[in-house]
Amino acid sequence: MLAYIENFSGAPILTNRKTTWKRGFQVNNMEPKKKILYIITKSNWGGAQHYVFDLAVNLPRDEFEAIVACGGSGSLFQKLSENGIRTISIPHLERNINIMKEVLSLFSLWQIFKKEKPDIIHLNSSKVGGLGALAARIYNLPFGSAQGEQPKGYKLKAKIIFTAHGWPFNENRFFLSRFIIWVLSWLTVIFSHRVIVLTQRDLDSTMNFILTALDKFHLIPNGINPVRSRTESDFSRKSKDETNIRIFSSLNKDVISTSNGVNEKTAALLERETAKKELGLNLKPTITLLGCITEFTKNKGIRYLIESVKELPNTVHLTLIGGGEERGQMEKFAKDLEVSKRIHFLGFKDGAAKYLKAFDIFVFPSIKEGLPYALLEAGIAELPIIATNVGGIPDIIDDGENGLLVEPKNPAALAEAIKKLLENKETREQFGQKISQKIKTEFSFEKMLEKTKNLYG
Repeated sequence: MLAYIENFSGAPILTNRKTTWKRGFQVNNMEPKKKILYIITKSNWGGAQHYVFDLAVNLPRDEFEAIVACGGSGSLFQKLSENGIRTISIPHLERNINIMKEVLSLFSLWQIFKKEKPDIIHLNSSKVGGLGALAARIYNLPFGSAQGEQPKGYKLKAKIIFTAHGWPFNENRFFLSRFIIWVLSWLTVIFSHRVIVLTQRDLDSTMNFILTALDKFHLIPNGINPVRSRTESDFSRKSKDETNIRIFSSLNKDVISTSNGVNEKTAALLERETAKKELGLNLKPTITLLGCITEFTKNKGIRYLIESVKELPNTVHLTLIGGGEERGQMEKFAKDLEVSKRIHFLGFKDGAAKYLKAFDIFVFPSIKEGLPYALLEAGIAELPIIATNVGGIPDIIDDGENGLLVEPKNPAALAEAIKKLLENKETREQFGQKISQKIKTEFSFEKMLEKTKNLYG
């Protein structure tokens, strides 16, 4: 049973009430909810934001109080507010490096911890991972003890959990840059009590960290809800399954790898023709439509996918859904290659996964990735997938079994893989069925959520 009590400031706090009996008298034991403070650098929508959203919204609200703090004023704030999650803006927190802003952000984070008094501080993304872990360690210090020693009976104020959405030191950079980033990542791990990783490759990379216990790292793959495979007509019928569920993966003791989850609220897939109509794609029936839902940033490799279109028949078109800093450049690039008439730039679409059935083949050309939601969503929609062999993508795609993998930055290899699937409808159908079954089996949202809850303790 839920009950409200008041703290010393008079503000209501929702708690769990457990009823016990002592010598014939009923006793109500009030257990305060565990407060989870999620922190992420950017608030514009992306994979890491999706991850934070799913966790914050889907935790049982009779057990946990979720709060999200981040920089910027992107769509994450609105989505969380619509789902009843309180948010906190950190004005100086941004992705670009600025020493003065880092100092201000560090102080802001410490102030937030001091005011909110969270039980768990869950950090996401490399930038705020380092700043947040340092601020949290300062917050946890037992001030007032002799020579800084931990006073007798001292209880840790907040457990620090860091989710690594890919290790940036694995990216293609100059040696000195990679070394500096490695040191900062190592310090983040040292300062954190538990670390969650999303992919096997990222878990393997933790072997490079010195003076860290191996059991600090845990792999929890992103999870997805099978109801995403239902079409719009299925959702027209009321069902007991139409609950507010999202997706999680596995948890381990210290460093945990967590997979992304999918929200049932956006799970309805539009029928093919309906999806094409809503996207404004008035194409001839003979047109084969490639699709990609992505961000227009350098790491997403869109340039190489556009370049591959030039090697494909004129009956093959490409639809790109998403926004980002490189969109204008990519539109110009397509025009310079004289393929702009076959490439449809549709911009950001909220709940873009519902349009997946419009595509014949899903192509994902990333240079750097964690465990992308976009692939999980495309797979559960039973689309044949071509993707690059980077990050956690091989955890999802078994090359030649349920999809095709190519090396990154290789438009010729992308074009060859696309042609291979164009020539064989049976293979496309088999890939779609097999990838969907694998995701339902191995990337369960319920497993992800349960393991994450266990990690919170």
